[in-house]
Amino acid sequence: MASRQYLERAMFGHDVKCYVREDTQGDDVPFHKAKLLNEAIDSMNDDWNVFVQLDADVCLRGTIFDDLEVLHEKSFAFLGGVKLTEEASHEIERVIPPWQEMFDKEVDPESINLNRRQGYVGMVVLHRELFETARGFLGGKLYDERFVGWGGEDSVISFLSRDMQARGMCKREYIFDAWRHLWHTDAPEKNDPRIKSKRDKLFRGIVDMNRGKLCDLKS
Repeated sequence: MASRQYLERAMFGHDVKCYVREDTQGDDVPFHKAKLLNEAIDSMNDDWNVFVQLDADVCLRGTIFDDLEVLHEKSFAFLGGVKLTEEASHEIERVIPPWQEMFDKEVDPESINLNRRQGYVGMVVLHRELFETARGFLGGKLYDERFVGWGGEDSVISFLSRDMQARGMCKREYIFDAWRHLWHTDAPEKNDPRIKSKRDKLFRGIVDMNRGKLCDLKS
């Protein structure tokens, strides 16, 4: 798979350990991304300093770990990128080019617009101390498992970072062009209005609760 080869190339020369979780429950069971991510975190060894969350279907920029090595320990960082077109994704899977050429492939215009609207959203990077602080606010698990399917669990972390920065607890950073996302169709439930409404209500409740915890901490 192209994404794995780009990851291996980016890892070369760096002390990086990968922890992978795969959904094996079948199509009749809702995808539970938050739970899979927490399981990967629980399986990690104790000898690490920086946590990096990556999706399995992204192709990394070859120098990304050089950038991560110089992040400040109080950085609450997000890796940003855009989605490739279907044609470009198929081209890369057939013949895997150097990452510089891969980044020049055609990207999905809607993906660019989505990034502009959302701002600081992406795959999270945290030094260990800040990771443990964030996980403490989120009930002991970095990703809230009340979110089932796609979306919500990462937005909670993004909003928490914004509220923590407002209180001088961290510095939010966004690393642009960290990856290109391979094309695939959206999961059917991603755009279901009923599911979206339920997810949004849950999201607002969690964000308000976390803000209350932060207020109590600083009072």
